[in-house]
Amino acid sequence: MKIILIILAVVLCVSALALASDNFQYVSFDDVRRAVAGVFFVDSITEGELKEAYAKALRGEGKVKILIVPGHDDVSWGTEYNGIREADLTMRVGEALSAQFVKNPAYEAVLLRDRNGHLPAFEKYFTEHIDAVRAEVVAKKSIMKDLLAAGSVERLEGVQHNKAALGVALRLYAINQWANENNFQLVLHLHFNDFGGRTARNMHQYNGFALYVPDGQYSNAKASYAVGEALFAEFSSMFQKSNLPKEDAGIVPDQSLIAVGAYNTLNAASVLIEYAYIYEAPLRTPAGRKEAIERFADTTFRGVEQFFK
Repeated sequence: MKIILIILAVVLCVSALALASDNFQYVSFDDVRRAVAGVFFVDSITEGELKEAYAKALRGEGKVKILIVPGHDDVSWGTEYNGIREADLTMRVGEALSAQFVKNPAYEAVLLRDRNGHLPAFEKYFTEHIDAVRAEVVAKKSIMKDLLAAGSVERLEGVQHNKAALGVALRLYAINQWANENNFQLVLHLHFNDFGGRTARNMHQYNGFALYVPDGQYSNAKASYAVGEALFAEFSSMFQKSNLPKEDAGIVPDQSLIAVGAYNTLNAASVLIEYAYIYEAPLRTPAGRKEAIERFADTTFRGVEQFFK
């Protein structure tokens, strides 16, 4: 009952804002659907909508908006092996992948971080809206807590991840909110993998790629999984999938990763790509890293192309 009241409240707010606007427009069902998407149980985006957006883009009617997020940064650079930082690898893959998307004018691909740092527009947003981001996360967590208590949503335990520091977590939630407000349709998070307790003796225990998508109970889950399947088909033809337990499914639904929409905070389809374990052989030499980065970017682009085409 409480959730129904929340949804009704959101609908009334959307309608009131539309009526108050100087440029009044009728509120469509799609407006209402997107407004309540973050309250669970309503698809925030669908596979059909993504493919229709691509078809329209080919006709010159807009673009498919894709946000590329190289994981980590110079403050929190993720894992590291022999002086090679995850943040540096993801940045280089992001730059190469961004260059790939330029090949197809149907896409508007935005790279959130390159060798010069984060995109200025996002940095400005993060600085000016940090309190709003914090409030949004508190609200979404409260809704999920109520749903869990009511038995409407099930708490699921997936692959264990390191808990993000508060500042890092807020930045990730801000990326979700910024993506929502700028109507991105697909978000790709780029990462390299590792595992706790790695030593020189056991570091070959795990290897391979993995694709993380939102938990099936989230509003962006179905579309994300469909994109993940296309990516998996391409990656499987080029690389070995991860052999870490639970991750060895290849496509891994996750409830707690902020990048794919923890607490239902992201409307766009989203996939987090773990390209390889950071200590794997191709990444150990400059020449090997250069070749691997190009292959990772090319395979990612072909996977996205396969989904849309």
